[in-house]
Amino acid sequence: MAVKLDMPVCPECGKPAELKRRKVVTGNNADDDWMWICKNYPECDMYVGCHPGGFKPLGTLAGSRLRALRWRAHKAIDTSWQSGKMTRTEVYEELAEVIGADKGKAHIGSMNEQECEKAIKAFDGRKPWKTPKII
Repeated sequence: MAVKLDMPVCPECGKPAELKRRKVVTGNNADDDWMWICKNYPECDMYVGCHPGGFKPLGTLAGSRLRALRWRAHKAIDTSWQSGKMTRTEVYEELAEVIGADKGKAHIGSMNEQECEKAIKAFDGRKPWKTPKII
């Protein structure tokens, strides 16, 4: 049975993305995960990884600046729920408020640059512990 794949379209150049192995981008032959990569790659530097074990994109295609911002947003947000001070659900509910998304609709892989910057500002620097006051 054939599987129908929804092929992402590059928001930069309008070309369809192609499903390729991650090693096309990384150059590492051991990197066998799948990615959606703009047909104009490397001239057009837009791509997105896939969920493990499948072909569903982790979000929207992104260029180097947006990928870096998404990575920083993930680092900032993950600290909040990994600390145990908030649940992951609570963190993502707060993220939705920060970026103005509907509850349950905040996904870093779908965020644009401005949304990432808002998330980084809101979550970055939070410590997973309370700093004690020195008396």
